[in-house]
Amino acid sequence: MVDSRHSNQLGHVPVAHQGQPNYPPSQAIVLRTHQFCIAIAAWGPKMQVASEVTGKRARVLVADDHLLIRERVTHLLEPTFEVIGVVDNGKELLREANRLNPEIIVLDISMPELNGIDAARQLRSSGSPAKLVFLTVHEQVQFVRRCMAEGALGYVVKSRLESDLMHAVEEALLNRRYISPPLLR
Repeated sequence: MVDSRHSNQLGHVPVAHQGQPNYPPSQAIVLRTHQFCIAIAAWGPKMQVASEVTGKRARVLVADDHLLIRERVTHLLEPTFEVIGVVDNGKELLREANRLNPEIIVLDISMPELNGIDAARQLRSSGSPAKLVFLTVHEQVQFVRRCMAEGALGYVVKSRLESDLMHAVEEALLNRRYISPPLLR
């Protein structure tokens, strides 16, 4: 069943409901804009990510200029993923991404020395294969678009860190996009 009544500043938002055995119905929201299509898992069973299949934990680099956020992100991710580095600015992010070769980079937009969007652009131009998940306070659509244009697969607002970050990282590992639901208003 598709409920096509929802729309917002990003455009038409169809909501599809899909039942799964032994689980409550999961909800997927698809945003369509002229630039990209984003799949968002609003709730449902925890998905199996590629690293679980191979027995290796995905390697994650965290970049945020706030110590408390870095600590919360590390604490949240460490049971499932291998947090291989934590940095507090964009220039350090570039150095450590080159040195550590992470599978996933969780990064803020607003960081000193080099912002996250410019760091993402430089990572892409240098050929980094890391998948990018932005973690930010910015809820404006123009930021989402700019991050996606630089190759991001995830966009999580910090107010939803606990509920959305794991989903975003898991989706990124599967080469799927995730954006925090508040941005759908």
